[in-house]
Amino acid sequence: MISSLGITLHGTAEISAHIARVHNDMIVAKRLTFSYDQQHEADDALLLRWSMTGPSGDVAGRGVDIVFRNPTGQVETAYMFMGVN
Repeated sequence: MISSLGITLHGTAEISAHIARVHNDMIVAKRLTFSYDQQHEADDALLLRWSMTGPSGDVAGRGVDIVFRNPTGQVETAYMFMGVN
């Protein structure tokens, strides 16, 4: 589990702080590498598949982010699904 279930973040400061905390606690501390390895776009939607790999190269986790953008390209809504291959 990366973040608390049902967590709601408001504004860029809360989002940035949460990302930094998760990155340090769950990725850096475990010597994992986080990377986006697939990207698909459709109109205002962006699907990003990500993987976390360990020092040996084994995949430790995988998931999908689905991002919806407004007409100027700014993110309006983002969903993260963990455990998706």
